[in-house]
Amino acid sequence: MKILKYLLICAAALFVAACSCKKEGAEPADIVTGFHKALTSLEFEKASELCCTEEANEYVETFAKAHKEAVDNDSGATAIAVGMLCEAEMAVNDVERNKDTRTVSYTIGDGRGNTKEKIAVLKEVEGEWKIAEIKDR
Repeated sequence: MKILKYLLICAAALFVAACSCKKEGAEPADIVTGFHKALTSLEFEKASELCCTEEANEYVETFAKAHKEAVDNDSGATAIAVGMLCEAEMAVNDVERNKDTRTVSYTIGDGRGNTKEKIAVLKEVEGEWKIAEIKDR
């Protein structure tokens, strides 16, 4: 049952957003794409660096805890889940510009026809866009 729980959480990771490419002036869509890549590569610290709120960091921590639990309980299942995460596809659909925020809507797919639409809300912090919130569309 724990393996199934982990696989479901990892699948949810496929439906995540934000950035690992931390170059100055990176566009919000680049931040979300990089965040997704960091999560699917199990680079939780890198993903967390792209967040600016406790809520967004808790989102990352959920995946990190699930990964640790799965590794501790069954490394074979972990290898399968990591393989699934690495196959994840992500496409940015739209970027909405508001006064102080940017809202990036995107779709994440597992390569087998299953997709989920997500929204990432970003705020500018010290000249860099950071993820403040991730939610389902």
